[in-house]
Amino acid sequence: MDRIQIETARDLLLSHIVPKGAEWRDISEAYGCISAEDVFAPAAVPPFRRSAMDGYAVRSEDIAGAEADAPALLSVTGVLYAGDYADIVCAPHTAVRVMTGSYIPDGYDAVVMQEDTDLVM
Repeated sequence: MDRIQIETARDLLLSHIVPKGAEWRDISEAYGCISAEDVFAPAAVPPFRRSAMDGYAVRSEDIAGAEADAPALLSVTGVLYAGDYADIVCAPHTAVRVMTGSYIPDGYDAVVMQEDTDLVM
């Protein structure tokens, strides 16, 4: 069997694909389909920034340049679990303990994974 270049195989495959065009489908029948246009939610869900991991909400400027042998030292000023809300005031050189799905207080613009930290008491 002769081999062909990947570009030739791709072009051959694409030459046999005939687009059907756009069609309306109920969302329950749309699995595996590709949207013909962008879809936007009418509102942000949830309506706040939330953490994708357990860790510490920080100001990125406070940890810029931090490394294992030159860590940034921050004071932990609170803890937020998923579903919690607290009116925490962001201040320089502070962090807030956050859990996956929890609210990230205003002023904090990054989350450091807990595995990349050492809690010193």
